[in-house]
Order: sequence, then C-alpha cells, then structure tokens
Amino acid sequence: MDPYLILGIPPDASDEAIRTAYLAAIRVHTPDHSPERFAQISKAYEAIKSDEQRLERLLGQPEPIEGTPGQLLLHLAQLSGSQPRSAEKLTNLLRTLA
Repeated sequence: MDPYLILGIPPDASDEAIRTAYLAAIRVHTPDHSPERFAQISKAYEAIKSDEQRLERLLGQPEPIEGTPGQLLLHLAQLSGSQPRSAEKLTNLLRTLA
C-alpha cells in the first residue's frame, strides 16, 4: 500500500506534515481499538518519516541509477512528479548512500 495514501498526505509533504498526519492518525486508531490499522499507519510512517527513507523508496530499484548528482536529482524529481525540496540535501543523501 502507498504510505502517502494511508497517512492522507501528498507525496511532497514536509517532514512536519508527515509527522503531524501520523500523530493524528494514531490518536484515532489506537493499538487497543484498531490494532491492524495502527500497525498499518506505523508501517507507513516508518517508510517515509525521513528524507533518506523517502529517497530509498523513490529509488526502489535493485540497480543504482548512473549519472551525476544533478542527473540523479532530475530523475528523482521525475519519479516523484515534483521538484525536490532541497537539491543540496538530496545530493548529500545520495553521497551517504553510495
């Protein structure tokens, strides 16, 4: 399932918007009353809670994409349907993942 749909947020949501949506969802769907839904929400949040996880999710390919950091960022923007929020931040993430 798509974690963005589960949390009810757009794919270009900020870290704060993701966290806010997660906290609101787990207040409604507590582990005592909705254990399955709570687990689903928690799993969705874990999948996209940081830039690194969102980047890994976007790439989600067994083989790395070849090219310069600029070309990789352009590819990521095309995959996500929007421009990256911070090219410098994504470039640094790509360097740490390499």
